[in-house]
Amino acid sequence: MCNNAFLRIENGKVRIIGDPLEASLLILAEKAGVSTDSLRGVRVRVLELEFLRFLLIVLGR
Repeated sequence: MCNNAFLRIENGKVRIIGDPLEASLLILAEKAGVSTDSLRGVRVRVLELEFLRFLLIVLGR
């Protein structure tokens, strides 16, 4: 999965680690019944180009 954010459950509350926009996508997936932790093992990140103000490219396989 091409996402740099993580969700942690601490004291019954969700703690976001990383970019809030990416974390919101993880929350949406979890609410839809998708296990984001299991997806991280299925999709391997091949390449991520460093952040440019106007461009972000992530290649996954």
